[in-house]
Order: sequence, then C-alpha cells, then structure tokens
Amino acid sequence: MINRQRLAILTIVAALSVPAYADRGKNSYNEGARAERQGNYDAAYTSYKQAYTLDPKNPKYFAAYARMRFNAAAQHVHTGTLLRNTGSLKEALVEFQRAVDLDTSSFVAQQELRRTADMISRQERQRSANIPKSQEPKLTEDVGQPLELQPLSNAPISLFMTATADVAYKTIGKLAGFNVLIDPEYKPQKITVDLTNVTLREALDMVRLQSKSFWRPVLPNAIFVSADSPSKTKRVGAERNEDVLPSEHRNSE
Repeated sequence: MINRQRLAILTIVAALSVPAYADRGKNSYNEGARAERQGNYDAAYTSYKQAYTLDPKNPKYFAAYARMRFNAAAQHVHTGTLLRNTGSLKEALVEFQRAVDLDTSSFVAQQELRRTADMISRQERQRSANIPKSQEPKLTEDVGQPLELQPLSNAPISLFMTATADVAYKTIGKLAGFNVLIDPEYKPQKITVDLTNVTLREALDMVRLQSKSFWRPVLPNAIFVSADSPSKTKRVGAERNEDVLPSEHRNSE
C-alpha cells in the first residue's frame, strides 16, 4: 500500500514537472526570438540553446538553435574579417575563436582562425628582425619571437585531473590568468595531469609532452595550441615553447 502511494506521488510530481520544463523552454525560446529581432545573435544563440536543452524533442527549438549557431558564428567571422582588414589582428583573432567555439563545423571560421594566428606570429617575428639588438626584449640567449606570455598569476600550480588535453590547457590558463585558443584541426587526446607546486612553464610542458601538442603565444594573455607535427613546427620557424615565457618563469626553475 505504501509503495503504491509513493508511486502515485512520484507520478504526480513527474506530471507537474513536464509543464514546468516546457514553460522554461518556451520562455527561453521567446527570449531568443526577441534577441534575434534586435540583432543580438550571441544572446539569441544562448537562449535558443537553453530552450533546446530544456526540450530537445521540440523541432522548433532545435531549428532555431541550429540556425542561430550558424548565424552567430558567421557574424563573428564577418566582424573578425573587418577587424583584420584594418590591421587589428589580435581583436580579429578573438572574433574568429568565438566563431569556432559557436560552430565547430564552420570551415571558414577554422581557416580564418589559423590564418590570423599565423599572421600575428609572422608580424611579431618581423618586428623582432627590425628591432636593433640593443632594444630587443631579453627573452632568451637565442633570437626568438618578441611576444611574451604575461599571465595574471605567477603562483605555483598544483593540479590533478584526467581530461582531454584542451581541457587541461584551459584549466591551467584559468589558474594562471591567460586565454587558450585551440587549433580546430587538433584532436586532443585524454591525458592524466598530476602537477604539484610546478611553474607555469613546467605545467605547460608536461601537458605538451603528454598530449603531443605544440603551443605558442599569440597575445600577451593568450596561447594557440595545435598538434606537434613537422608542418606545425615549421610554420613558426625556430620558435620554441620554452622561449616565450617571461624571465621570472624561467628563472624560477
């Protein structure tokens, strides 16, 4: 008898929960439609995605979510292209990364992200070649890229996690205060990271070696991660990961 009463209560609760979730999905959908009319594609995408998450079987919600995912990514690609045409490469890189994050299937966004990252690297190397030796930043004993990674925190890093390499890089980035951009061509594998009181360089190197990846700074507060292949390494010439951290990280080892 008691079991029947419990079953009846659970059935009633479940029945009452369905309209609640349906209403939440409807509200999110309406918010997305309102944002879309205002031209705020990022907000529209977020709301449509929320509606679809709450009611994944609703074809209208899925159609709106898929459409806005494409439109929002395309908008960021367009903005990034305009910024790059004016010479604002770093700002353009952020827009292309956002486009890839929104729509990982966008070949155009992936292509423009890689192209812009390479343009920044070439620009920095050219600047290095044109700077008199007396004015060159003191990065290493060798001639290297003048761009240094400047994290917000220099505190030692302790971290234990089992995750894909991109998640490991981004977690370290959050701990040290810098952004991580992932090459869309890179297929991160699952690794186990076990770090105890290590420097930022050591943390990045351990993830790099375990995941067979390659990273380089493209902004003072951002790194670009790709597969560690001959073609990727050749693309950045003689740059090496250990040569792009400020001196206090290298001296702390």
